[in-house]
Amino acid sequence: MKPLSLTAAVVAAAFCTISCAPVAENGRHTDAARQEVFHGHPKTLRTATYPAHSNAGEWFKDTAATDVPQTVYAYNLDGFLTEEIQVVDDTLPVVTVVYEYTAGSPRKAAAVRRKDSVEVSRVAYRYDKDDRLIGTGTTLADGTEAGREDYDLNGRGYCKEARYFSGHGVLLMREVNEYNRIGELTGRDTYSYGGKRDNRHVVVRYTYQGNGLPASATVQDEQASPKETRTVFTYEYDAQGNWVRRIAYNETMKTAEITERKIEYYQ
Repeated sequence: MKPLSLTAAVVAAAFCTISCAPVAENGRHTDAARQEVFHGHPKTLRTATYPAHSNAGEWFKDTAATDVPQTVYAYNLDGFLTEEIQVVDDTLPVVTVVYEYTAGSPRKAAAVRRKDSVEVSRVAYRYDKDDRLIGTGTTLADGTEAGREDYDLNGRGYCKEARYFSGHGVLLMREVNEYNRIGELTGRDTYSYGGKRDNRHVVVRYTYQGNGLPASATVQDEQASPKETRTVFTYEYDAQGNWVRRIAYNETMKTAEITERKIEYYQ
């Protein structure tokens, strides 16, 4: 699978943050933020994103596309995310993340990442005295520290700044978030640090639909070409009111992606 550019990665990560409403983890786009609040009681969620092509004004997914990850999220009866499995094709290992919770609490204690059942890494979650997520720490299976994330919260408990460090404690990236009065993420400034020539600043601004889903994302990146792009989102919904198809159309580049979700509900 080809890696995303920084600009595309920023949009993708931020989209997960603002389209998934985590119960108690302040909109962080760590793996924990995939604990989406659904209408109804989801049992599993299957999702895949395809490049799209247009025909007579309609967008269709490119079924011939290769390396399209298929991700399955599993939930318990309380609606807590318990597992996610990602498969690209038969030649690559199956990646599984299993979530562990603090006994008697909706707080995640850890996320264990495995490849073909072999543990690769473990993420531990840190909370403040008010049970608000304030950071994570990642260690490899051999105990080596692989990275750390620290979150500063505003007065309403939303993450106003996130800092990402390497396993050696080197600051790699910093994010500054802005919210509107109802808590929707309206802007994110991402600063990446990779030395004098590789420092980068990407700005993303969002608008919303009335149901809380993003309507558009505008990205400004001086190191990209073009320097500014705008993506608009449209959705289709199931009978429960959860979106099952999203079209992300980049008005600047005239390209699109289709994300399909299949949700199985507890009866």
